[in-house]
Amino acid sequence: MTGAAAAALALGLLVYLADRPAGTAWLLPLAGALRGEHGPANLAPWLPTAVHAFAFALLSAALLPPRALLRMLACGGWVLVDLAFEAGQHPAVAAGLAARVESALPPALAQPLARYFVAGTFDPADLAAATLGGAAAWLLLRHTDGRWEETHDA
Repeated sequence: MTGAAAAALALGLLVYLADRPAGTAWLLPLAGALRGEHGPANLAPWLPTAVHAFAFALLSAALLPPRALLRMLACGGWVLVDLAFEAGQHPAVAAGLAARVESALPPALAQPLARYFVAGTFDPADLAAATLGGAAAWLLLRHTDGRWEETHDA
């Protein structure tokens, strides 16, 4: 599972390096370093959202005991996180949410997070992508249930 998650994260990283403008990723100062006129995000701008939900669901499930309910909660939890962050970029809530974040958190964390909400672009396709990413992780985990438990029982 961690291999699939790492591959997915590498794909998401490639999108940010090759096709997103510099400064669009808070923890990735090299965003846009390989940027060209046409890249993966131009073909599927929702891809990083799907990758995020997929990869982090798999990584979370790998840290938990191999139980179907916990795996489902890991997948659903990351879908909810991605949905919440996407909804936070909606013009109807972004400014108010950013103000609340800036008043509640230390500046080093609040400023980039608030900037994410007000400078980000709400896209319904990202809502679908997050859901599909979490569902894909769940399907992969269900498909590998027996194999995981056989190789990780101690």
